[in-house]
Amino acid sequence: LSPSEYTSAFSEAIKNLKKGEMAKTPIQSPAGYHIVKLEDVRDAQNFPKFEEQKRTIRHLLMKRKINAFFHEQVIMADVKDDSKAK
Repeated sequence: LSPSEYTSAFSEAIKNLKKGEMAKTPIQSPAGYHIVKLEDVRDAQNFPKFEEQKRTIRHLLMKRKINAFFHEQVIMADVKDDSKAK
């Protein structure tokens, strides 16, 4: 993730570090204190662009919605066993 993806305290600590360096002081967050060390850096260009994945994402979201609809229909179904009535 880029520094902009983190809280401001983490972002400030990360963007000034060089590979292998550790932050001079612990970073405080709502979850507590953290010791931050930058172990490696890589370009985000390895990740696919949104436009390239848009169709796949749309398909997955539609599939989830259809599955949720069928699940809801099964739960709400009023099924009667006619074999016991005979």
